[in-house]
Amino acid sequence: MRWASALPSPDYYERVARLQQGLRDRAKLKYIKLKKYLKEICESEKKARIRNQECLKQFERIQADITASLEKVQQLKIEFETQIKKMQLFPKDSLGKKGELKDEDKEKVVI
Repeated sequence: MRWASALPSPDYYERVARLQQGLRDRAKLKYIKLKKYLKEICESEKKARIRNQECLKQFERIQADITASLEKVQQLKIEFETQIKKMQLFPKDSLGKKGELKDEDKEKVVI
């Protein structure tokens, strides 16, 4: 008779089945939540990549504009420095009519 009492009751199997089903349900729910979270992360990453590419393109355009402007400024600087050197080389009284150089100052330009 002891062997008969050692077998678990039908309630035991029902309870084990409910617990296992609960574990499966929780695991499935966790899987769904994680899958949704992964999808959100992937979408966020995709948006960030696109945004970063746009920022990079904009930066490259700005850099090209700055480089072009810098070249113009450097060219103007050279021109102004040349004009200043000419002005220092030839004072106002060395200019004849209509801003032409006198003969003696023309020799300085050649040198």
